[in-house]
Amino acid sequence: MQKLPISVCIIAKNAEKTIENTLSSIKNIVQEIILIDTGSEDLTALIGRKFEAKVYSHLWKYDFSEARNEAFKYVTKPWILYLDSDEELVIKDFYTFEKKLLETTKTAFYVNIENILNSNETSNLYRCRFLKTESNYLYSGRIHETPNIEPDKVEYLPSELIYIKHYGYNTSFASPEEKSKRNVEIIKRDLDYKNIDSWEKVYSAIALVKELNLDSLIEEKLELLVGLRIPLSKLR
Repeated sequence: MQKLPISVCIIAKNAEKTIENTLSSIKNIVQEIILIDTGSEDLTALIGRKFEAKVYSHLWKYDFSEARNEAFKYVTKPWILYLDSDEELVIKDFYTFEKKLLETTKTAFYVNIENILNSNETSNLYRCRFLKTESNYLYSGRIHETPNIEPDKVEYLPSELIYIKHYGYNTSFASPEEKSKRNVEIIKRDLDYKNIDSWEKVYSAIALVKELNLDSLIEEKLELLVGLRIPLSKLR
């Protein structure tokens, strides 16, 4: 079985507890792994090198799109797959997927993300994770980032063919409070709370409310949202 012409791009920081599972799920099936280390103080980079990933240090700028686009600079294969450091790729029908990858006229694929909430519960959603390298797609948005793809260039891949397991909402693998604090800091840098003048900022404000749902962050939530005004007539 030959490896697929894919560059997997991962951004990570202090991910030693999960990244080995991520790398194990792809090491024998993709031609290139690119790991952008955004300031780890643990064994994340060492584990990456053990799996023959190309590891690059990069300053974390509280911007997921910036970090993802940085990874794309090092890609040498025809397709890009981005994975988080707490995810695993599952290909259920390798040869059918390989054929689709080589023959498709599309330039991006949406893939089912199976969120492992606990031992009994999961949730599912589709996200754009495969991009054709030659299309030079880039991500935008500091958080909940999305690529600038044309809708008619996208295909949805059935989960019977391929899907991604995500453990980021499982408390056995991650701290919801630490994740929320990180995301709040990103949104605070992106959002001028006194000047909500675009729909993008409205979506960021909504994301802020969703992220600040822990009791320990209620005071900060109120402080940030008091006085928020959204002049709908001026939205662009």
